[in-house]
Amino acid sequence: MNSKEKIKYNKKMIGQRVLVTQAQTATFEAVVVDVVNEETLTVQGKGSQEHVTVDLYDVRSLEYGKH
Repeated sequence: MNSKEKIKYNKKMIGQRVLVTQAQTATFEAVVVDVVNEETLTVQGKGSQEHVTVDLYDVRSLEYGKH
């Protein structure tokens, strides 16, 4: 799968609720709002207006099978 295909596939996650588990911050619930590149997403934390850029591998789905 090339870079363009990975980005297209990851865009299916936009609007999905996720759990972000980064080593340097507390785990938090968020919604995916954009795909930056094949390994990076932009999320909006629950109850926040702030957008945060996170690594795809730090994201866990909260809505498995609901796309």
